[in-house]
Amino acid sequence: MSKILLSGYYGFANAGDEAMLAAIVSALRREVPDVEITVLSGNPAVTAAKYQVKSLNRFDALGFLRVLRHTDLLLSGGGSLLQDVTSSKSLFYYLSVIFAGKLMGKKVMLFAQGIGPIKSSFARILTKWVCNSVDIMTVRDDGSSEELKSMMSVVGKIRGKDGSVVEVLVQTGTTAPRIVRIVRSEIKIKSVTGEMKDKNIGYIRISSFNESTASDFAAKYHELENQGMKGTVLDLRGNPGGLLWSGVGVAKLIVPKGPIVSVTEKDGSTLTESSDLATVKYPMAVLVDNGTASAAEIVAGALQDTKAGKLFGTKTYGKGSVQTVFKLGGDTALKLTMAKYYTPSGRSINGVGIEPDELVEATDERGSNQLETALVYIAQEIQKGK
Repeated sequence: MSKILLSGYYGFANAGDEAMLAAIVSALRREVPDVEITVLSGNPAVTAAKYQVKSLNRFDALGFLRVLRHTDLLLSGGGSLLQDVTSSKSLFYYLSVIFAGKLMGKKVMLFAQGIGPIKSSFARILTKWVCNSVDIMTVRDDGSSEELKSMMSVVGKIRGKDGSVVEVLVQTGTTAPRIVRIVRSEIKIKSVTGEMKDKNIGYIRISSFNESTASDFAAKYHELENQGMKGTVLDLRGNPGGLLWSGVGVAKLIVPKGPIVSVTEKDGSTLTESSDLATVKYPMAVLVDNGTASAAEIVAGALQDTKAGKLFGTKTYGKGSVQTVFKLGGDTALKLTMAKYYTPSGRSINGVGIEPDELVEATDERGSNQLETALVYIAQEIQKGK
């Protein structure tokens, strides 16, 4: 008996998605009469009764993994699932489901997918990476096809073995095309950048938290100190997080003595990471938005709770869980949520996010007005301290 697991926006009484589910179930039974179908649903009881299938709550992670383990095919079907206009959280959910299927060595099909718009650069990279791993894909319209091609066509041809050479035909404007020879190598992304603004305000941008972020942040922080920094703007916008201990390492340099984050496991045991910083040297403004998540929220939450920094921007993503990666052999691994973390005041921001101290909606793509607001605040704080 073939076992197929269906993922989509099912169980929410959306007429279009329910019609798609009915069509998929009917087609599968027509082609494979003895097929066993399980549907991830927002309302498992209704879905099971209506379509005579097995159904599972779409947020039951352990149940999902158990069913997936015995599945022959994971089918992610129908609707505008892969887009971040209505919600970036839903995009990451569907990508996680697809990735889990490939991680466990299952055949994965994307059926009649509506793809895009995907505005976030990080989300586009993640979507491209996940979609490259599936076994077969169909899209519902020409717009989805073009969106997919724009993300995937060139990169797939340029990738190759480290040290090998690829020739790329490049044309700029109306100039004649020319061939550029590129030696393939690992790209190491620099997660910390910074500069002085307005003579005595240090601006530091952290794009993610990796193995070297804490040491890179310390180096940049001291570099700006030597240039006369009297106040700091820390930009965590669009930072999806990364390594927990990397975020803690950054926080220890700017959060006053006391707890930074508490990690509580399912058995109730709690580990608290603390700072030994005697005093906070400079006033700090922190820029956050809906793309600020995980380790970035640990830093932002600690600064807000201890009054060591004032948050500007929009509400953060709300990922307050700790995940562990278990290697299964070869290039395969399994990531499981093992615990939740809490800010110094005891807040759990999982699924809630952190509200900024001052709400500042971006008026352009770069959020220039958010940065300007933070700079004005720091300039005023520096003036008060003179």
